[in-house]
Amino acid sequence: MYTTEMRTTQHRCPNCYTTCPTQKIFNLHTTMCKFIHTSSYEHSIDKYYTNIELPSQESMIHYLFHLTHKYQELEQKMTKLQHSIIPLRKKQIGEYLKQLPAPDQSYFDWIQTIEITEEALETVFKHDLKTAIKNVLESILSKPQDEQLPISAFSQKPNTFYLYDNTKEWRQMTSDEFIKSIEKIEHKFLRKYASWVTEHYDELHASQQAEEKKMVYMAKVNGVKQPNRISELKKWLYSMLAVQLQKYIV
Repeated sequence: MYTTEMRTTQHRCPNCYTTCPTQKIFNLHTTMCKFIHTSSYEHSIDKYYTNIELPSQESMIHYLFHLTHKYQELEQKMTKLQHSIIPLRKKQIGEYLKQLPAPDQSYFDWIQTIEITEEALETVFKHDLKTAIKNVLESILSKPQDEQLPISAFSQKPNTFYLYDNTKEWRQMTSDEFIKSIEKIEHKFLRKYASWVTEHYDELHASQQAEEKKMVYMAKVNGVKQPNRISELKKWLYSMLAVQLQKYIV
């Protein structure tokens, strides 16, 4: 036991406390490690008074092999750790969702209940479609909720949503489902715009300027010049809904 302790002590770097397997690697390691742990000021002084002995090419190759082996060991440990985290993550989020009060309606039915007001349409005219959709969703999310929303998100799963589907079960939302949800809201804006045009028919055809204004509004309602609005809305909605699970295991 005494011999083992002595060997371990002899092969332990005094700078970073790394234990080296052989004396040769230890000598090379300490030379390089001391250089790394020396301040730039000390280096500037030492170069005038001492000669820095550079390791041989053979020693460098041996040390490189040693570092490569250590890196591979760390990579294998990290892979095992990541594989163990994924089941824990899924299990924890799933358990949390099951503990929530069951929503009164599915996510798909909930989307259908969203109404577009005259004020929301005016937001499109003054700003753009993305801003208007944000305002509509924010007005719903900011209200005191007597019922559990059929959509959830968690800080542990970036830009991922969970929905309560028609089978009365929580599951992860697909990217295609999110896109279709936003498209349904956008279609509601188009129908609201069509009603608005009918109501203001005489006014919109009274002059060339009014006709041009109608065309500008139509472009805005169709999301022209906003090709990335759905991906940006996804990031925004995630930031609004994301919940931190306190007992989440990393």
